[in-house]
Amino acid sequence: MQLSKIVGGQLPPGRSDLVAGITGFKIGHIYSAAGVVITFRDGGQTYRAVSWGGGIACMAITKKQIKSCLRAADQGVETVQNYIHAH
Repeated sequence: MQLSKIVGGQLPPGRSDLVAGITGFKIGHIYSAAGVVITFRDGGQTYRAVSWGGGIACMAITKKQIKSCLRAADQGVETVQNYIHAH
């Protein structure tokens, strides 16, 4: 399973609440999320905040797809955990 970065979101000045989720459109494909890194400016200084967590999602319709998703999700959980522990 490949983990990739999502870059480019911007928030307005002031307080913001973030909600992370997983979405996808391929049936039987595993989607994962490992963490969020936020860079922000305050008073002319630049700061970086890291929030770690993990999630795995898979879309399935048939019993065969469900079984495939469950097998792949087990591997995905390990991949996400290893990524989080390495960073």
